[in-house]
Amino acid sequence: MATTETGSHPTVDTIAAESQLAMPLVGEPSGKPRKAGLIRRAQLSGGQGRPVGKIYWWFEIALAIWGYMIYAQARETHGANAHDYKALAARHGKELFDFEKAIGWDWEKGLQHVLLPYKGFLQVVGGFYGGAHFVVTIGVMLWLLFRRPQFYRFWRTTLFVLTMAAVGFFALYPAMPPRLLKDSTGHTITVDTLDKVGGLWSYNHGVVEHISDGYAPMPSLHLGWATWVAMALWFALPARSWWRRALVLFYPLAVYFTVIATGTHFVIDGVAGMALTAVVVLVCAWLAVRYRRWRLLRTGHRAAIRLM
Repeated sequence: MATTETGSHPTVDTIAAESQLAMPLVGEPSGKPRKAGLIRRAQLSGGQGRPVGKIYWWFEIALAIWGYMIYAQARETHGANAHDYKALAARHGKELFDFEKAIGWDWEKGLQHVLLPYKGFLQVVGGFYGGAHFVVTIGVMLWLLFRRPQFYRFWRTTLFVLTMAAVGFFALYPAMPPRLLKDSTGHTITVDTLDKVGGLWSYNHGVVEHISDGYAPMPSLHLGWATWVAMALWFALPARSWWRRALVLFYPLAVYFTVIATGTHFVIDGVAGMALTAVVVLVCAWLAVRYRRWRLLRTGHRAAIRLM
């Protein structure tokens, strides 16, 4: 495969990169190309034409800090007038719960009723809820960075856009989660198992109490990040690793179970989190491919455009 040199880092030439996207279909003559799907084309778009191994650490760190500052600003907005926001969050939480009941998705109480006698199991679930959200997501980011650097920029960008989109929803639609929202009897809809049973941490104590947003269940960022993990691994792993690709699909399902079992989310929050992730990835993929087409057209590489 032809390569070019940029500084001391070799990188795949743009035209050679496009040849990776045209593969023979099973049962067809080997000379007949097949276009890769939108996301497979898009995830290559950040690495071609410049060294994929050269990552600017200062930019990655600055992006993470900037993202947290935006999240913190949204959280502080909720705290600026706590009484009004509490009433607004309660009204929005009731709207979500009423909608769930109308479509028959109010499964939170029923699941907890089955699980609450098993305190040890719920502690394990709480530990998974508190740890996997960050450990698994960061682990996949590092795996992409060091093992699939040609895909890293695309998936890092989608994760950032997804998180910022969710923060926008949190700011515009604060809502009480079921662990805080009270029903007509004066009891919360679900038990806060992280606080009452145990886990790695609780939203009501320590540092987490001060850095988390208590009125940010919709959409579920836990499910958003978990779906991002599954999608990134699915498209980054080779197709022949079908069992590993299938295995990653169980991760968002496990996370979905934990957010309901711990009482931190409504069922509909999880659906919204997964849907938002799918939309963000598809929009980012479409924009990435369109941008690559524009660059190739500008530089006269029309032959490569025909493969896209």
